[in-house]
Amino acid sequence: MRNLLLLFSTLLLASSCSETIETNTPALQGEVDNVFFRAVTSNATINTDGSVTISGETALETIEVTAESLEVGTYLFGSDSNSEANFTTFDDAFYTTDNSGNGKIVISNIEEGKITATFNFNARRPGINDTLNFQEGIIYEVPITNAVPGDGGQNNDQFTALVDGANYTAVTTQTNVAGNTLFIIANNQQNFVINLSFPLDTATGDFEITEGGDYRASYAISGGSENAISGMITITTNDNAAGTASGSFQFETTSGIMVTNGNFTITY
Repeated sequence: MRNLLLLFSTLLLASSCSETIETNTPALQGEVDNVFFRAVTSNATINTDGSVTISGETALETIEVTAESLEVGTYLFGSDSNSEANFTTFDDAFYTTDNSGNGKIVISNIEEGKITATFNFNARRPGINDTLNFQEGIIYEVPITNAVPGDGGQNNDQFTALVDGANYTAVTTQTNVAGNTLFIIANNQQNFVINLSFPLDTATGDFEITEGGDYRASYAISGGSENAISGMITITTNDNAAGTASGSFQFETTSGIMVTNGNFTITY
């Protein structure tokens, strides 16, 4: 199921695995079919029904783990559960516990707007007899982006766009810095996600978005994520000292989804 490309990418992520979780806060990691996985970006979001979804991404894969309540306790995954885990692989294969899968998440601590838990699951591809196993999952002090239920997660950040002509307005945005790369993760009310990433030291100007370059974008819904294959990002301001950036963007995904009129003003 896994190939050399995936192994190479995960080995890069695992190169610092000898460090403790505490030195890599926040952290979302584990083993996918016995291959090390560590999210480059991670965040937690309180949903309108009171459940909490913890999400993580690498350059190639995404994971979402949902517990039906934001309380310390054990929550079981499965087809009859309101808790579930989803995983999208590097080749866009989507696995879910909401299709005769199983497993659990154990929330051990919620403090200062951060969540800590352990989890494991077996997930299946809908309609296909193919199983993915996630073991030794650790969620450590992942920030909750909208810490007060029902507040919409509003902050001073602004992130808007048109997706195939429909308005997209983020209710939560998360920024993370990994190495010299700034990642922006925007979620709207339907939990559709737009991701942007560019070098932290980018000056003002226009930059081409490509699938494997320094300037990247993607669009994700519950069924999986699609990378941008072309597009442009314009950096209007980027002040590393103040930790602020603004700009505009547009891109097209692998299946032809058009994201246009994008604008962002963020802190990081």
